[in-house]
Amino acid sequence: MIDMIERLEAGLRAKLRQAEVDWQEAEVLRCRAVRDREWAEDQLRVVRLLRAAMGTADDETDEIQTALAGSELGWAAADALAYEPGAIIREMRGPDFWRHNPAVDRMGDPIYDVSVVSGKSNSRERALAAARVYGYRLRELSLAEAIFRTGETNASSPQSIRGSLGGLVKHGGDWKRERGWLVYRGDELEADWATLERLAHETESLRNQKCQAEDTAQVESDES
Repeated sequence: MIDMIERLEAGLRAKLRQAEVDWQEAEVLRCRAVRDREWAEDQLRVVRLLRAAMGTADDETDEIQTALAGSELGWAAADALAYEPGAIIREMRGPDFWRHNPAVDRMGDPIYDVSVVSGKSNSRERALAAARVYGYRLRELSLAEAIFRTGETNASSPQSIRGSLGGLVKHGGDWKRERGWLVYRGDELEADWATLERLAHETESLRNQKCQAEDTAQVESDES
């Protein structure tokens, strides 16, 4: 009888331990699902806004715009949406609502992707290409460093390239300097959608890799 009771007790304790493990794994999955759902919903909202801005809204976006126009903005706003795609987004987020947010270094300065400024003929073309991706304000030294990393100039350092960027301000009224920033003041920028989409995919891929690494580390920690 004692042996039977001990076996029963051992089995129940093992069941409790397994239940605890299952609970922890389920909690990890639940947290991951909540995070993934929130991220996907945020991305879908951005996609709908971008579709509206480019005038290629799908049916769901059209329904959202119609509801907003009918209930809050009035029929005049609905007419404006029909002829000015992106009007609401510009009002909400400014003229460079589409800009890509780059990574930043330890000092908080942006790190511009080299591919954005490569293959261009001169500093003016490189700066304009960067502005079409990163918006109207560019960190001057960060831009110079990106141009230097292309290896397509004869410059000996990013600082020398930064000096040459001064020509954008001196020769023409499209650019001005503001405390280390180059600010585009020319005609309205046309977003480089192809590059923006590519960088968004690359950022998403890096984010997924980071999440997978974190999940693997969590599982290994639970098993140890």
